[in-house]
Amino acid sequence: MDDPNPSDLSEQVRQTAEDAFREALDSNGLSHRNIRGVFDFYVAPHARANLVPEKWRGHFQVSSRTPLPVKDKLARKIDSKTDRQLNSDESSILAIYDRIISSEAFKQLSKDHDLAVKVATLQNLAAVVLILTITHPFAVNNIEPKTETEWDLMAISHKLPNGEAEEILTWENSEEKGHSDTIRMLNECLTGFPLNLARLFER
Repeated sequence: MDDPNPSDLSEQVRQTAEDAFREALDSNGLSHRNIRGVFDFYVAPHARANLVPEKWRGHFQVSSRTPLPVKDKLARKIDSKTDRQLNSDESSILAIYDRIISSEAFKQLSKDHDLAVKVATLQNLAAVVLILTITHPFAVNNIEPKTETEWDLMAISHKLPNGEAEEILTWENSEEKGHSDTIRMLNECLTGFPLNLARLFER
């Protein structure tokens, strides 16, 4: 099951708190609201603060989860996308765009083989492509164009004619699963993208 959308959950908490405040003011008494597993809230007018359970009086705390490692988030995304979108037996490619992953996390992903194992378990998936879009001028200037290939991964860095840059990681499935043509065309598309985009800009 997917986690709730953060913006939807924030709106639900906000609305629930507002309803509790309104009820406490209208009744001049205690109001209690609960969102299962997320939010437990007591509120009362200041003059009747004694109505709030003692352990929670003047207390505000939010439970939090330990952030998932980036590779685990990506593995979950692969699972959810393939389950919803890649239902046929045809050779398929999953592209994931990201603008907020750190460069350090991106480098760590390039050294981790767990995602290659994940891709290998999905028979109709030729490859997963993670594309990090870079827009900050300083970061763009520091990008060195390169294409590196290892056992289960292709890493690409290139600048684009629109002033942005991209860093790309591609985890490829095994060729014996019938994806060799798809992977070849994908690699040609990715490595040739800056030049093809430049030609388009010149028109």
